[in-house]
Amino acid sequence: MITVCGYQIQLPSELQFLANIYGSFLATVLAWVVIAIVAYFIFSYALRWLTRRIPGEIDDIILGIVRKPLLVLIIVFGTVNSLECLQLPETTVALLERIFNTILVVIVAYFFWRVIKDVVVYYGESWARKTESRVDDIIIPIVNLFGPLLVIIFAALLILPQWGIDVT
Repeated sequence: MITVCGYQIQLPSELQFLANIYGSFLATVLAWVVIAIVAYFIFSYALRWLTRRIPGEIDDIILGIVRKPLLVLIIVFGTVNSLECLQLPETTVALLERIFNTILVVIVAYFFWRVIKDVVVYYGESWARKTESRVDDIIIPIVNLFGPLLVIIFAALLILPQWGIDVT
Protein backbone atom coordinates (compact mmCIF):
# COMPACT_ATOMS: atom_id res chain seq x y z
CA MET A 1 0.00 0.00 0.00
CA ILE A 2 1.11 3.49 -0.84
CA THR A 3 -0.57 6.77 -0.02
CA VAL A 4 -0.91 9.32 -2.83
CA CYS A 5 -2.59 12.63 -1.97
CA GLY A 6 -4.35 10.95 0.93
CA TYR A 7 -5.63 7.96 -1.06
CA GLN A 8 -4.45 4.41 -0.38
CA ILE A 9 -3.28 2.59 -3.51
CA GLN A 10 -2.45 -1.10 -3.65
CA LEU A 11 0.91 -1.67 -5.33
CA PRO A 12 1.79 -4.71 -7.44
CA SER A 13 4.32 -7.07 -5.90
CA GLU A 14 7.12 -5.72 -8.13
CA LEU A 15 6.72 -2.23 -6.63
CA GLN A 16 6.40 -3.18 -2.97
CA PHE A 17 9.78 -1.56 -2.26
CA LEU A 18 7.95 1.79 -2.64
CA ALA A 19 5.50 0.96 0.17
CA ASN A 20 7.02 3.31 2.74
CA ILE A 21 6.82 6.99 3.62
CA TYR A 22 9.46 7.94 1.07
CA GLY A 23 7.62 6.11 -1.69
CA SER A 24 4.41 7.88 -0.67
CA PHE A 25 6.27 11.19 -0.69
CA LEU A 26 7.69 10.53 -4.17
CA ALA A 27 4.33 9.37 -5.56
CA THR A 28 2.56 12.41 -4.09
CA VAL A 29 5.16 14.77 -5.55
CA LEU A 30 4.73 13.15 -8.96
CA ALA A 31 0.94 13.39 -8.67
CA TRP A 32 1.17 17.11 -7.88
CA VAL A 33 3.60 17.66 -10.76
CA VAL A 34 1.06 16.03 -13.09
CA ILE A 35 -1.74 18.16 -11.61
CA ALA A 36 0.34 21.33 -12.09
CA ILE A 37 1.17 20.41 -15.71
CA VAL A 38 -2.48 19.67 -16.49
CA ALA A 39 -3.56 22.97 -14.86
CA TYR A 40 -0.88 24.81 -16.82
CA PHE A 41 -2.11 23.40 -20.13
CA ILE A 42 -5.74 24.08 -19.24
CA PHE A 43 -5.04 27.71 -18.35
CA SER A 44 -2.46 28.32 -21.07
CA TYR A 45 -4.15 26.71 -24.02
CA ALA A 46 -7.71 25.49 -23.47
CA LEU A 47 -9.10 28.47 -21.55
CA ARG A 48 -7.12 30.96 -23.63
CA TRP A 49 -8.56 29.40 -26.79
CA LEU A 50 -12.04 29.67 -25.29
CA THR A 51 -11.66 33.26 -24.07
CA ARG A 52 -10.38 34.46 -27.43
CA ARG A 53 -13.63 33.33 -28.99
CA ILE A 54 -15.73 35.31 -26.52
CA PRO A 55 -16.17 38.98 -27.44
CA GLY A 56 -14.62 41.52 -25.10
CA GLU A 57 -11.30 41.52 -23.40
CA ILE A 58 -12.16 41.34 -19.69
CA ASP A 59 -12.07 37.54 -19.71
CA ASP A 60 -8.63 37.57 -21.37
CA ILE A 61 -7.36 40.01 -18.75
CA ILE A 62 -8.74 37.99 -15.84
CA LEU A 63 -7.32 34.75 -17.27
CA GLY A 64 -3.93 36.43 -17.58
CA ILE A 65 -4.19 37.60 -13.97
CA VAL A 66 -5.33 34.24 -12.56
CA ARG A 67 -3.07 31.85 -14.47
CA LYS A 68 0.29 32.36 -12.73
CA PRO A 69 -0.95 32.80 -9.14
CA LEU A 70 -3.10 29.69 -9.46
CA LEU A 71 -0.14 27.65 -10.69
CA VAL A 72 2.01 28.93 -7.83
CA LEU A 73 -0.77 28.02 -5.41
CA ILE A 74 -0.99 24.50 -6.84
CA ILE A 75 2.78 24.05 -6.56
CA VAL A 76 2.92 25.36 -2.98
CA PHE A 77 -0.07 23.30 -1.87
CA GLY A 78 1.39 20.23 -3.58
CA THR A 79 4.69 20.78 -1.79
CA VAL A 80 3.03 21.07 1.60
CA ASN A 81 0.78 18.08 0.88
CA SER A 82 3.77 16.00 -0.21
CA LEU A 83 5.80 16.91 2.86
CA GLU A 84 2.94 15.75 5.08
CA CYS A 85 3.71 12.19 3.91
CA LEU A 86 7.11 12.35 5.61
CA GLN A 87 5.63 12.49 9.13
CA LEU A 88 7.61 15.57 10.09
CA PRO A 89 7.76 16.91 13.66
CA GLU A 90 4.83 19.02 14.83
CA THR A 91 6.88 22.23 14.89
CA THR A 92 7.92 21.72 11.27
CA VAL A 93 4.33 21.05 10.21
CA ALA A 94 3.18 24.22 12.00
CA LEU A 95 5.91 26.21 10.25
CA LEU A 96 4.91 24.76 6.86
CA GLU A 97 1.27 25.67 7.50
CA ARG A 98 2.23 29.25 8.39
CA ILE A 99 4.36 29.51 5.25
CA PHE A 100 1.53 28.10 3.14
CA ASN A 101 -1.03 30.48 4.68
CA THR A 102 1.31 33.41 4.12
CA ILE A 103 1.81 32.48 0.47
CA LEU A 104 -1.94 32.00 0.08
CA VAL A 105 -2.66 35.49 1.42
CA VAL A 106 0.06 36.99 -0.79
CA ILE A 107 -1.37 35.26 -3.87
CA VAL A 108 -4.92 36.41 -3.12
CA ALA A 109 -3.67 39.95 -2.42
CA TYR A 110 -1.72 39.90 -5.70
CA PHE A 111 -4.87 38.80 -7.52
CA PHE A 112 -6.96 41.63 -6.04
CA TRP A 113 -4.17 44.15 -6.69
CA ARG A 114 -4.01 43.13 -10.34
CA VAL A 115 -7.81 43.21 -10.68
CA ILE A 116 -7.85 46.76 -9.30
CA LYS A 117 -4.98 47.90 -11.52
CA ASP A 118 -5.79 46.02 -14.73
CA VAL A 119 -9.58 45.85 -14.70
CA VAL A 120 -11.11 48.50 -12.45
CA VAL A 121 -8.71 51.32 -13.28
CA TYR A 122 -8.49 50.42 -16.98
CA TYR A 123 -12.25 50.32 -17.49
CA GLY A 124 -12.73 53.29 -15.17
CA GLU A 125 -10.36 55.39 -17.25
CA SER A 126 -12.07 54.40 -20.50
CA TRP A 127 -15.44 55.19 -18.94
CA ALA A 128 -14.14 58.53 -17.62
CA ARG A 129 -13.03 59.54 -21.12
CA LYS A 130 -16.58 59.01 -22.40
CA THR A 131 -18.32 61.11 -19.75
CA GLU A 132 -18.35 64.85 -19.17
CA SER A 133 -18.35 64.55 -15.37
CA ARG A 134 -15.22 65.53 -13.43
CA VAL A 135 -16.06 63.22 -10.52
CA ASP A 136 -14.84 60.12 -12.34
CA ASP A 137 -11.66 61.97 -13.36
CA ILE A 138 -10.94 62.38 -9.64
CA ILE A 139 -12.14 59.01 -8.35
CA ILE A 140 -10.18 56.81 -10.80
CA PRO A 141 -6.73 58.16 -9.78
CA ILE A 142 -7.72 57.81 -6.12
CA VAL A 143 -8.71 54.18 -6.70
CA ASN A 144 -5.49 53.67 -8.66
CA LEU A 145 -3.44 55.05 -5.76
CA PHE A 146 -5.26 53.76 -2.69
CA GLY A 147 -6.77 50.47 -3.97
CA PRO A 148 -3.49 48.55 -4.09
CA LEU A 149 -2.38 50.21 -0.85
CA LEU A 150 -5.51 48.96 0.93
CA VAL A 151 -4.93 45.46 -0.47
CA ILE A 152 -1.36 45.46 0.88
CA ILE A 153 -2.47 46.70 4.30
CA PHE A 154 -5.24 44.11 4.49
CA ALA A 155 -2.81 41.34 3.48
CA ALA A 156 -0.32 42.49 6.12
CA LEU A 157 -3.08 42.45 8.74
CA LEU A 158 -3.80 38.83 7.83
CA ILE A 159 -0.16 37.68 7.62
CA LEU A 160 1.40 39.31 10.68
CA PRO A 161 -0.75 37.55 13.34
CA GLN A 162 0.21 34.18 11.84
CA TRP A 163 3.83 34.95 12.69
CA GLY A 164 3.04 36.07 16.24
CA ILE A 165 3.03 39.83 15.64
CA ASP A 166 0.23 41.67 17.43
CA VAL A 167 -1.38 44.10 14.99
CA THR A 168 -3.63 45.78 17.55
